[in-house]
Amino acid sequence: MPEQDPSLNNETRKNKEAELVSDFLKLLQHDSGNERSSIPELISTPIRLGKYVTNKIRPIKLTLKEEKDVFNLLGLIKRKRRNIDAVPHFKSVHASSDKTDKQRLYYKELLNQITNRREKGELDLFIKYIRGVPTIQKKPSLN
Repeated sequence: MPEQDPSLNNETRKNKEAELVSDFLKLLQHDSGNERSSIPELISTPIRLGKYVTNKIRPIKLTLKEEKDVFNLLGLIKRKRRNIDAVPHFKSVHASSDKTDKQRLYYKELLNQITNRREKGELDLFIKYIRGVPTIQKKPSLN
């Protein structure tokens, strides 16, 4: 999400970011028709990751109470992408689950494999997620 004004003190900036996250989650809940449980109540205080650097947007980490809530929320964001893009200050917002070190290492190995294979002439490769697992695929030929 976009950074808050760096001239604000830490507490004010954190409050504004928490409010922005809450507004985003309320948009999802409103559009989902799910009034049974409040999505913002599932989330602890949002945390901005990394140090502030001018003209760089840092991610915001959200911690949810239960693992199933993570996947429900990610699915809801994916399904409501068109509605999210309709709100200008949420258009650039993207979400992903936190990856383990093993998952990051596996993805990095796939990228290295693709790089090596492209150097050898295989230019039609890309990474596709199949049942949540990244795999190397070839683009279908147009013949």
